[in-house]
Amino acid sequence: VVKAFKDNSFKINATVLPETASDPTIEWESSDEDIATVDNEGNIDLISEGNVTIWARTIDGSGIYNKIDVTVDTAVTEIELEDTYEVLVGKPTTIIAHVNPEEASNKRLIWESDSDNISCETAANGIDGLIYVSKNTTGTIKVSAEDGSGIEKTINIISKIPVTNITLNTNTLTLDLGETYQLTA
Repeated sequence: VVKAFKDNSFKINATVLPETASDPTIEWESSDEDIATVDNEGNIDLISEGNVTIWARTIDGSGIYNKIDVTVDTAVTEIELEDTYEVLVGKPTTIIAHVNPEEASNKRLIWESDSDNISCETAANGIDGLIYVSKNTTGTIKVSAEDGSGIEKTINIISKIPVTNITLNTNTLTLDLGETYQLTA
C-alpha cells in the first residue's frame, strides 16, 4: 500500500514483458475516481481522502494485470505556535499547539529539544508539548508533524527563575480599628 497526500500527483511506470510483446499497450483504471484519477500514461492525481486501487491491464487479450493500492490522506500544512516561550525552571509547562488544516488525517506532533536541560514530550492528546526546564538556560524545540508531510516549526525556550519565597518586614501585627500599616516584602 502506498500512502500519499491529497492534492498531489505521481506517476506509476509499468513495464510489459517480454519486451517483444506484439501489443504492449496498457489500459489504466482507478477503482474510485472521486479519490484518484489515472490517465493513459500512469499519471495519478489524488483528489480526496480514502482508499483506491489503480489497475494496469494489458489490452492484448492475455488477461495480464497488476495493481497498486493507495491510501490518500490530508497532510498537515501548518503548525501554529508562538516563536518564543518563557518557562519557569522546575515547573512543568504545557505548550498548546494548533495543527492545520483541521481535517488533517494525522495531527500528531513530535517534540524534540536541542538542550540537555530542556526536556519535552508529546502530551497525551498527541499534539501539545509537555516542557520541563531543569536549570536556567535557553534552547530550541523542534516540533514536527508525524504524518510525513515535512512540516515543522522551531520554537525558542527561555527559562525564568521562579520566586521561591516572600519575606515580610513583620510576622505578626496588631492594629486597632481604623489603623493602617505598610507591609514591605
